[in-house]
Amino acid sequence: MTDAADPLVFFERKYPSANAVLIHGDRPVLVDTGFGSDLHATERLLREAGVSPEHLHLVGNTHYHCDHAGGNSGLQRRVAKPPYRAL
Repeated sequence: MTDAADPLVFFERKYPSANAVLIHGDRPVLVDTGFGSDLHATERLLREAGVSPEHLHLVGNTHYHCDHAGGNSGLQRRVAKPPYRAL
């Protein structure tokens, strides 16, 4: 992981979990959420990088394998405030 002041933070995970990238800014973006079972670790990594999961603006995925997108719905259920829309 890099310094929280960097615009990009790389979250390296152990195999078989997918790595993830956080893009800092006014509207933070998370690329790949990892396995659903990794959701607590994903939230911890976000907080350590200075972004509360509730303040994510967007989650994007490199592709839709479960090791990259498996945490999407869990993260959305935990942090999104209705009305929300899945893209």
